[in-house]
Amino acid sequence: MADAEVNESRLYGSWDLQRWRRIAADGSVTLPHTDNGRGRIVYERSGRMAAFLVHPDWPAPGLVNGFTAYSGPFKVEDGSVHHMVDFASQPSMVGKDLVRKVTLRGELLILEAAAIDEAAARHELEWRRVTA
Repeated sequence: MADAEVNESRLYGSWDLQRWRRIAADGSVTLPHTDNGRGRIVYERSGRMAAFLVHPDWPAPGLVNGFTAYSGPFKVEDGSVHHMVDFASQPSMVGKDLVRKVTLRGELLILEAAAIDEAAARHELEWRRVTA
């Protein structure tokens, strides 16, 4: 199936996390939230978005980043979606422009972002559109 051209209106609605992969520079793959991580991302017609990611073991003692939530305006530009964070569970995220390469493949939304801890590593999150 060919990838669809992406604009804001193609993103409207709710999407559930299907898979989150971290791909290292050497090509090795890990699952930051195991195979059972949960998440939802919502893109509103108002131009705002909200994302929630939950590790299956959250809350667990010592679990770092077991829950992440953020919200703010969004826009699609040059094959990427920009999440302009104005509200977040982690204060360091507020004011950031989180840029994700965006691909639509049928009912799947794939967001890719560079990893901050390793050059040439990336995160790939696959979301499925929520239907009624």
